[in-house]
Amino acid sequence: MKTSAIIRIVIYMLLLAMLVGLLGLGLHWYRTGTWDGLFSFGGFSYPDSDRYQVGSASLPAQALTELEINWIAGSVTLQVTDGDSISFREPQGLDQENQLRYLVSGNRLILQYRKSGWAWGNIPGKDLTVEIPRSMLDRLTLVKLDTTSAHITARGLQAGTVEIDAVSGPAVLEDCRFDSLEMDTVSGGLRFSGFLDRLEYEAVSGDAQLAFGAVPQSLSFDAVSGRCSMTLPQDAAFSASLDSVSGDFTSGFPISKQGDTYYCGTGGGSFRFDTVSGDITINPAGTP
Repeated sequence: MKTSAIIRIVIYMLLLAMLVGLLGLGLHWYRTGTWDGLFSFGGFSYPDSDRYQVGSASLPAQALTELEINWIAGSVTLQVTDGDSISFREPQGLDQENQLRYLVSGNRLILQYRKSGWAWGNIPGKDLTVEIPRSMLDRLTLVKLDTTSAHITARGLQAGTVEIDAVSGPAVLEDCRFDSLEMDTVSGGLRFSGFLDRLEYEAVSGDAQLAFGAVPQSLSFDAVSGRCSMTLPQDAAFSASLDSVSGDFTSGFPISKQGDTYYCGTGGGSFRFDTVSGDITINPAGTP
C-alpha cells in the first residue's frame, strides 16, 4: 500500500474518532444538560490527607463548633435534625478513590470530595447530605462551603458566620439565621430568606433574591451584571448607595435621594450596591 494511502486512512480514522467523540459529548449534554463529571484532569489536594477517614459516617457533635465542606460537583444539602450526632452521606457504590474523606481537627469537622491527589477520567458528580443536630446550632460558629458547580441547599440553619466560595453552583438558604453571610461566586446565584446582621456578596453574573425578616445592619453587593431583589419588613429604615453604569434602583418604600444614596426613614441598615448593569429592587414584604 502506498504511503499516501496509509496517511489518508490514518487521517480518516482520526476524523472518525473526533466525530464519535463530539457525538458522545452531544449525547452527554442532551441527557444531563451539563459537562460536569465528563472528562477531567487536575488536582484535588489538601494537607494531612493521610489523617482522613473514608466514606459516610455519623459522629458525636458535642465538641464540634465548625463545619467545612469542599465539594466539586453535584449538590450539598444541609438538614437540621434531632439527636446529638452529625451525619453525612453520599451515594453508595463509589470506588474508594471517589468516596468522600472526613477529618475532625480540633472543634472543626472537614469533609473533602474525594481522595487527595491528581485525577484523570470521570469524576462523578455526587449528592452530599449533612444532618446537623438542632442541639448543635447554638454553638455553630462557622460554616465554610467551597464548591465548583455543586448546588447548595439549607433550611432552618443557624450559625455565626457562613462563608460560601462557589464557581457556578447556586445557594438556596431558606428560613436561616446567621450573624454574617459571605458569598463569592462567578455565576452562582443566592436565594436567602430569614435573618442576618451582615451580608457580603460578590459575583460576576449571579443574582441575589433576598427576603429578610428584619433589616440587616450592613449589606454589600458587588456584581458585574448580577441583579439584587430584596424584601424588608413594612416598617424598615435603611440607606442604600448605588454605583452603577446602567443599573437602575427601584423601591416600593417611600424614598428620598441625596447624590447616589437613597434613604428610607432614619437610621436602620446600611446597604451598598456596586454593579455595571445589574438592577436593584427593594420592596416591602408582601409586595406582589
